[in-house]
Amino acid sequence: SGLCIDADNEETNVISLNGLIVDGQLQFSVATKLGETDTQVLAMRFEKWLKEVVAHCQKVVTAKQIEYTLSDLQPFKFVECMNESITGHPLWIFPPGGYGAEAYYGNICKFLTDKKLFLFNNFLMRLREIDDKAASRETYERLAQIHIEEMKKYQPEGPYNLLGSSFGGVLATEVARQLEKMGEAIENVFLIDAYFNYKYVANKISPNNNWFEGDINYGYCPNVLSNFFGVITLFKALREDNDIDNEGSIACAFNRYYLENTVDNYLGKFFPKKNIRVINMQASHISWARDEEVIHLICDSCKKYLKDNVIE
Repeated sequence: SGLCIDADNEETNVISLNGLIVDGQLQFSVATKLGETDTQVLAMRFEKWLKEVVAHCQKVVTAKQIEYTLSDLQPFKFVECMNESITGHPLWIFPPGGYGAEAYYGNICKFLTDKKLFLFNNFLMRLREIDDKAASRETYERLAQIHIEEMKKYQPEGPYNLLGSSFGGVLATEVARQLEKMGEAIENVFLIDAYFNYKYVANKISPNNNWFEGDINYGYCPNVLSNFFGVITLFKALREDNDIDNEGSIACAFNRYYLENTVDNYLGKFFPKKNIRVINMQASHISWARDEEVIHLICDSCKKYLKDNVIE
């Protein structure tokens, strides 16, 4: 039926690599303007590199060490926005362990109605529903990368304001670390009784206990930062949890250790103390979320420091 391109139309690419599947096999054609010898060398090297990639992928699949991305978790609503019509830089909120964005509906969201809020649902919890072994290999560093990629879709550049409780607080600090490393400005990081130096504490309260090894906190030991330009506000619990059901004795031991032995949950071991403010709250690691007086303390402090970034 005739030529599909003009006979005088010349190939403008110096190198053209085209792949297609024929009878179940992946095949490539290599065409260049580099000359026959260089084209053959390129084709041989490309084949070698491609086989290495295939071998690596086969090894990962065989070992069942696949890394999941957000698209693998569907259906899953990763981000929820509240007070969408409000302008200005939003507050990014990270979920506590075992919960999603709903953990903040009745507390933080209820009293921060004058601020645009982006709330993350729990990527790690959703992954556990799909592949528990893959979830056990996740790290704060990789989770932070996934969250930053999503944040950039809604807020391409800083300054950024972050908030998280417990697991979500640790994740928020790792997100802040990575954003600053990318050259972005961090304004505030609000932490609700987040625990740091977890491995040290675990070995203190229960040496040689294998229960900790699958815990994402146990393997997290970030580099100590000598410089950090944001301000971190830690709301520290001053009361013990008395209503923990799951692994109660160990969880209570953690609560007690951080309560009795630290003033900042070891946050100052990893961030400059000059960038940290600690606000004590008369609640436990868990009970703050249903204590209206403490919720007001947290939200009023957030409102104040979102406008005034000076450590008192």
